[in-house]
Amino acid sequence: MRKLLFFVFVGLVVFSFGCSSLTTIGREGCVDPQLRAEYIDSHPEGNFNSHIYKGEIKRGMKSDEVVASWGFPNVLLVDDHFKSQHWVYYTRGSDDGSILIYTLDFLNSNLQDWDIEIKRFTNFGLEDNAAILGGRNKVSISSNQKGK
Repeated sequence: MRKLLFFVFVGLVVFSFGCSSLTTIGREGCVDPQLRAEYIDSHPEGNFNSHIYKGEIKRGMKSDEVVASWGFPNVLLVDDHFKSQHWVYYTRGSDDGSILIYTLDFLNSNLQDWDIEIKRFTNFGLEDNAAILGGRNKVSISSNQKGK
């Protein structure tokens, strides 16, 4: 019984922290390594250059450092009143019919946290359509729209 309770406890701890306990996260093929290298060369004093070089993001990065590492987001949600932003990146998952969705949370242009979801679609295939998967959209949210 103790063994079972131990495993349940460990499972709950892992589940409650999820991906947000990661200190860095990488995303494959998002930015040409040459562009990352050019950014690092032009910003040699950068605290996160080793992460940018590897295509990783880390809490505390400025928005321009995230762009250098991962490129521009597919969707950008902005609440100008609170100076917060939510950047959404999505890409094909590791198996057919799945999409990885990364949501990055910024406050005053500093990366605060992120969330990773995987969406699986059965009986559907994914098309690499630049207008759909590569497009960028900006949506402004006014404070009176919140909670609707």
